[in-house]
Amino acid sequence: QDRRFMAGEAIAPKLLLHLMATAGADRFVTLDLHNQAESGFSPAHTPLDELTAETYLAGFIRESIPDFKPEETLVCATDAGGAKRTRRFADELQVGFMMADKFRNRDGEGQVKIISDASPNPKSVIIIDDMFDTCGSLVQVAQAVHSFVPEARLYGVATHGYFSKDAEEKVASMVNNSRLEWLAVTNCISQRASVKKFEAGGIADRLKVVDVSRLMAGAIIRIHLGASVNLPKFRKLGPHHPDPLLAEAAFVPTSQYTLKGAASSGPAH
Repeated sequence: QDRRFMAGEAIAPKLLLHLMATAGADRFVTLDLHNQAESGFSPAHTPLDELTAETYLAGFIRESIPDFKPEETLVCATDAGGAKRTRRFADELQVGFMMADKFRNRDGEGQVKIISDASPNPKSVIIIDDMFDTCGSLVQVAQAVHSFVPEARLYGVATHGYFSKDAEEKVASMVNNSRLEWLAVTNCISQRASVKKFEAGGIADRLKVVDVSRLMAGAIIRIHLGASVNLPKFRKLGPHHPDPLLAEAAFVPTSQYTLKGAASSGPAH
């Protein structure tokens, strides 16, 4: 929730950031905010750095889709709000673009229509979103994409995976009815509970977890050393690219990165 819907209602991201600042936080590192404008909610004199997992997810797509070919692949935005993010994936992967447009018909029923200016016969369609929660909207988009290109295999990619309520049942229905192959999310949120839910539903192999710990570690070490996390050469680093600062940090004694080590290295009295 990044806006106020009722008078006097708190804006959740703003409240959370101010509570953490009051508790002593003096800097924030985030990953793929739902709305980039939320970075402006950070309290005064408290920097907020937003990272993105797009390079890591794009690399995972190339490696995990069998016989991945850009000319036979499309990415699909779940709505107009996610079009910009999905366009970036299209540019990174050099693939075509489509978008799900949600509207109401004359009877007031919600429907989803696919808008595409790319190849009408893709072999793979990747649905891009920032998070998978209950997966209700994802089901609608997957059904619409499957009706539009019935022979294509479907994949879903998002940064954050919550999978609340009966999400695993919805995923199973997409596997059975919409040719969904798998969903991929990062481990920025622990996926232990989600993995157990998918295992209980008999679809354990349909959830893929992309490790972004190296991305977060690279940002933390740069902040610690006073380097920028906004330089393109860091932003473009993928999971298989060498990170010189992380490589150098591996040779530094851990004690130098702790308050205890810093205190013990001071002058003796």
